[in-house]
Amino acid sequence: VLWITAAAFAAITYFEVYYTLPHHDPNNLWKGAYGVAFGLNVFDLFIITLIIHLLITSRDKLHRNNASLEKSNASLAAREEEIGWKNEQLQSQTKALERQSEELRIANDGLIQHERMLQTLLELSRSLNLGLSVDDALGRICQTLSHLVNSGNVATAILLADESGLKVRCDHGFGPAGLQSRRLPRDASFSALVMD
Repeated sequence: VLWITAAAFAAITYFEVYYTLPHHDPNNLWKGAYGVAFGLNVFDLFIITLIIHLLITSRDKLHRNNASLEKSNASLAAREEEIGWKNEQLQSQTKALERQSEELRIANDGLIQHERMLQTLLELSRSLNLGLSVDDALGRICQTLSHLVNSGNVATAILLADESGLKVRCDHGFGPAGLQSRRLPRDASFSALVMD
């Protein structure tokens, strides 16, 4: 449309220079140089039309670039929202995995303790089959009971009840001096509660 308008103005200029100007003012400054006057007017018209064309093209390109940027921004915002949602899911999964890892660690610790207990009982069983005396076998049992409890300051003893009270048959972990007495009154002993 712009260049068609410029061509129409060029035609009007041609009519003005070659027909209107000589008939209304026969003594004008361009007399005998109408071709130069027409050329200058058309050149001026061409330069102005070209500048307007370049401005319109630049403006259209700017609008297209802005539309493309807005579309990219909307896409990036949607992607950022999706990444945020996935990040929340990953954090939730990480917490669940940490919880499961802790549960597995606790279960593993329990299995290790159970395995130690079974190993200790197996060693006790094997040692009892070696033809030990009754006292040595009971001593082994007390020692094994102390290890099964899995604490550093645990003492164990096997008590046998008779008419006069409780008799310590074997003990382990009561220190280098051992027990002060090998007999306990029945009513003063915690073991009596268990036996009753």
